[in-house]
Amino acid sequence: MVVILVCRQSNSYTSASSNRLPPVDINIHISAAHRPYPHAAVSVAVVGPPRHLPEAKDSHWVQDRRPLEERLPVGAAEGLLATLDGKLLEGLVTNLFVVTGAADGSAVQVQTAAVQQGVLGGVMRRQVIEACHQLHLPVLEEAPAISDRHLWQEAFVTNCVRQIQPVSRITCDG
Repeated sequence: MVVILVCRQSNSYTSASSNRLPPVDINIHISAAHRPYPHAAVSVAVVGPPRHLPEAKDSHWVQDRRPLEERLPVGAAEGLLATLDGKLLEGLVTNLFVVTGAADGSAVQVQTAAVQQGVLGGVMRRQVIEACHQLHLPVLEEAPAISDRHLWQEAFVTNCVRQIQPVSRITCDG
């Protein structure tokens, strides 16, 4: 997989009469896009507050999230963003879902933060919600509270590369 991000340098200025393009920063990330096996669960950790522009794939997010990635504990594959009152919003590059309900499968509900709460409405997020509706599984679009984790039966993260990946552990104490 190749990701190329082109960002205009924030301190650059080119007059309208100039025929030159403004200087840009180019970030290139190349990696093998391995589709994880369904049983390849990941550990995630709360690493910071919500991002500033969640409703768009902002190219500055690549640079802004670097300090958050450095806070990941050993073994954590993804960082989660949370509100000050302990609501889990999204991952650094994923959407987060939790499944609540009785252990016997009754009253099962899928929960994820609403776009209005400050998360990117990703393609896989939308597909999971649509699949839940087709299966008549209730979806609560409300950020899961860390304090309600005793109600969670499972959790998973989604994005276009990972698709749906189960979460084995959520570290909340940084």
